Amino acid sequence: MRTVRILLIVLVFLAGIGTAQRPILPISSLPVPEEAPESDSDPLSDFPEKGLPPATVFGPNPSIESGIEAARRVMKFDDDSLPMLMAALQKGGFTIIDTNGKPLYLPRSGPGLDIAFFDFEVAGMLRSVGFGVGTSVPKLAKLYAGNGAEMSQDEFARRMLADIRGMRNSTDEHIKFLWGFMAEMSRITPDLGDLASAPPANVKLNMIQASIVERLLLRDLLVKFEILSAASGTAKRGLFTKDRNEAFLAAVSWSPASIADCGVIDDIAELKKAWKTGSKIGDTVATYGGVLKDYNHVLDLQNSQTVKASSVAGAALAWAKVLMAFMNIKADFEIQKPMPLIRTKKSGFNMGQQRDVSVKFIMNFPRTQIINCVAKAFDTATGIDLSIPDGGPMADVPVEWSVLLEGRGISRYTDVPVWVDATTRSDISRQKTDSSGKSTIRLTGKPQPRDMENEPVVPMPKTVRLRATMALEKMDAAKDIPKIIKANMGPVIDPIGLIEQAADFIQKIPLKSFRVTVPVRDWQPCAADWGGNITYTKRLQQSIAVKGTRKSNGNSTGDGFRQFSKYDFASVELNPRTKAEIAAGAPPKPAQYYVNGLHTDVFSGTREGDPCCGPSEGSYNVKFRQGSEMKYSQTFTGPVDVRVITRQRDFSLALGIFSETFKTLVRSFYEVDDTNCPLDKAEAYEEYSDGMHMLTDMLEDGRYGERYADETGEILAGQKVVNARDGSTITWTWQLARCKQ
Repeated sequence: MRTVRILLIVLVFLAGIGTAQRPILPISSLPVPEEAPESDSDPLSDFPEKGLPPATVFGPNPSIESGIEAARRVMKFDDDSLPMLMAALQKGGFTIIDTNGKPLYLPRSGPGLDIAFFDFEVAGMLRSVGFGVGTSVPKLAKLYAGNGAEMSQDEFARRMLADIRGMRNSTDEHIKFLWGFMAEMSRITPDLGDLASAPPANVKLNMIQASIVERLLLRDLLVKFEILSAASGTAKRGLFTKDRNEAFLAAVSWSPASIADCGVIDDIAELKKAWKTGSKIGDTVATYGGVLKDYNHVLDLQNSQTVKASSVAGAALAWAKVLMAFMNIKADFEIQKPMPLIRTKKSGFNMGQQRDVSVKFIMNFPRTQIINCVAKAFDTATGIDLSIPDGGPMADVPVEWSVLLEGRGISRYTDVPVWVDATTRSDISRQKTDSSGKSTIRLTGKPQPRDMENEPVVPMPKTVRLRATMALEKMDAAKDIPKIIKANMGPVIDPIGLIEQAADFIQKIPLKSFRVTVPVRDWQPCAADWGGNITYTKRLQQSIAVKGTRKSNGNSTGDGFRQFSKYDFASVELNPRTKAEIAAGAPPKPAQYYVNGLHTDVFSGTREGDPCCGPSEGSYNVKFRQGSEMKYSQTFTGPVDVRVITRQRDFSLALGIFSETFKTLVRSFYEVDDTNCPLDKAEAYEEYSDGMHMLTDMLEDGRYGERYADETGEILAGQKVVNARDGSTITWTWQLARCKQ
């Protein structure tokens, strides 16, 4: 019996050894990574699937100067442009609502203007500006003036422009902000004409400017309605009533069947929905007094040319914006097999293998229900029946191919193991799709800097990351936009044709970018040092409730929520010594680091019942947001730690990164949403400064990933996810190789 127990103990021990040890795999079995394409995530192209992103926290109070700064940031057309446009519309007093009428973002720095934009309008107007779609003051004036019986087109244009320019003298800070915002856009894009001084005939409006003008004119019609309703003693009622026995602003009618599935967007009036924030709409400062003062008959809703034109203008702008917002691109990549592409071991003019990489761009329109509803409103307002886009291949559109490089200096290019060429021998950054929507480039394995055919080498798995961006260069809006929108639609009337198209407004933003990773088999000369790549990603999302404390003057520090977000990324390319350098006792070479990151810390709080506002004692309330944002993107060289212990049938790995201290850009802000203490509002600010940061971390010793080995050398490849003490998630990924001596 004792012998049986001993045998069982031995078997259990041997089984434990077997499960603890990791099998050594042959290098020939090294897996080839999948070439799954990825979409470059940016807020504008993500809108059809994800909706609007969080708005930027923009600290300064509304003013002409802060409007100018907001325009400059929006017109950069980077990843912050859409969040910044949302913040600018809030700062200008607008509410942003979804298609069910739910407020998503409220006005900032006060009660606002009691008028709203739909979420799709916000995304659509930004993309429209990138396409160069807009209108002009004479075009809008012609629409609103009609046959000129009430006011001539020229007089309407003159008064409209005079009232727009009068915004800079408004007593409403939101209106002043919008003036600075729109005027600076015209300065950034000289082809628009100077909004501040050019004659009406020379002033063009991009889609953001045109949308703001249209919405402010609608708002003033609402103000006029309330004022005249009060003066005439008529019963108070909504201007946008759906009672078919009453007139309403849009002067359109619907059969019940036409609005069955549209939700809140069930007539053109709802496209210009007024959302009350608690104050009377007539309490705000009207902008278009000069235009409207001769329209005292505005309550004659069935006959007013201005009211009817407002409906048509809103429909045309809305149709353009909904199409732009929901245009979505898919990319299908095709990589020639087999994979991986083998780079040659030879030097000189000896090329390695070749593979073709193709991308096919396909247009589709998600959320067709919303597009349908806007189309019905457009049909009712204009009498034009529109087909709904089905999508299809994007033929004959510009495509820019690029290689995603890391590191710095000449090594960014020499370390890429392949040549990337167009199959037509032209510039890869200036391609066009064929009739099927396809664009193709060719990868060729580069010759080695020195011949390695007759020396011991170990296979080194590498990847080439490619980006294909559709329609990056300037396009002709009049020709190219209808071509894109009408993909597979057949002959229809182009709705954007109702809006003047100025194709040279600005460099067009890309519709969408896609990335694909192509595996390559490279070769590393024998050395005892590890070569290869290590990537490090750290993410943290956290929100905590904060209870305020009382300061010496009795005021609170504020109750609310503090939200943290941290993202750190490092790609580290190892730089092994040669066999001769090792023999000569040369010190280890530093690795090449590429790092980027974003940290945010935002406190959204309220202070209620504060007794102190300067010398005045009372009860003061304030809603505010305060915090900071830190960004960085740097390349440098630095040490790296790779510790590997190998046994005959087992191994262990430890990794460490040690970056130098590098500069970051820090944005600090304090934004006041609403307050009855003027001293609180005066404290709003936004400041930029330099910061310092470093990335240092260790992956503790353990059995991670897989080990591949043969008579030439060995390869370690794998990934490890670690949960850090601060709640962040850290992901280590590595692909390392070394030769046997």
